[in-house]
Amino acid sequence: MSTNLMSLPPEVRLLIYEQLFGSYVIRHGHGRHATRSNQNRAALLLTCSKIHNEAWPILPQRAMLHFHGTEAMIETLMGMDLEHITRIRHIRVTPLPFPLYGAGCTEFRHMYYFDDAIKLIGRLNLDQLIIDDAFHGFADVEGWSDVVTYFNIEALPKSDGWSELIYITPNTDFMTSCNDHRQERKAQSQNWRQMLLERDGESSGAGVSMYITPEKEDKGDANGNSEAMRPYEAERKGVVRVVARRGRRQAIPQLGGELDALLQRHTDAFGWIYGGLSRRVALAQRAFNY
Repeated sequence: MSTNLMSLPPEVRLLIYEQLFGSYVIRHGHGRHATRSNQNRAALLLTCSKIHNEAWPILPQRAMLHFHGTEAMIETLMGMDLEHITRIRHIRVTPLPFPLYGAGCTEFRHMYYFDDAIKLIGRLNLDQLIIDDAFHGFADVEGWSDVVTYFNIEALPKSDGWSELIYITPNTDFMTSCNDHRQERKAQSQNWRQMLLERDGESSGAGVSMYITPEKEDKGDANGNSEAMRPYEAERKGVVRVVARRGRRQAIPQLGGELDALLQRHTDAFGWIYGGLSRRVALAQRAFNY
């Protein structure tokens, strides 16, 4: 005889909800052919109002929001209530760069780094932010080059809204490319670690590590299945994981305080993935109303 869920103690039911949603992935922007192996787990919320009221607060805290593209992330999160945004704890995204102007337009910045998009989403308080690097190659063009990947990673430790950041890139070329005409790259991950320590304090426990999964291996992660990357191993080929962790007792939430300066410096940043002046203005207004 099956046990009635409602006959269990409330504490046990909460543990069941946490286990149920702990591996639940909610996908946006992947297209209609995306894998949907666990799509029915949210059906539990439709059984009755009591279960809905108990389980609903746990869903955004345990589930992983997986976005394919920056546009999908912004469209989804900016359409949510602030109460729900503050409960989200896990996001995975592939930040696709989008050009705003043509290549011959030199007075404007063509691409925007992913940290610009994070600044649009106020009150983010993530336990973990996973970023899958979009395709990039050996090129001197803005947006898709190895060097842009480097500066995209470097901008993220300066952002807020996350406790742990994992940046996954398919190769080590962003460290070894010779196309850095600005010559601003520094020894990593020591420099990125110092950036976090300056923010959070020397004794905060903040840090940045780099892991490489050699091509001969099938898989790896930042928790032990990968090898720690050393400076003299930059020429080794394989998937690289940059893992950054904020310090203890730090104010993590993204407060959106930089929006005013961001708007003044980069007026078109709010419309970098949209066309038309009216659409850009509408997006900017929604950001400032948070």
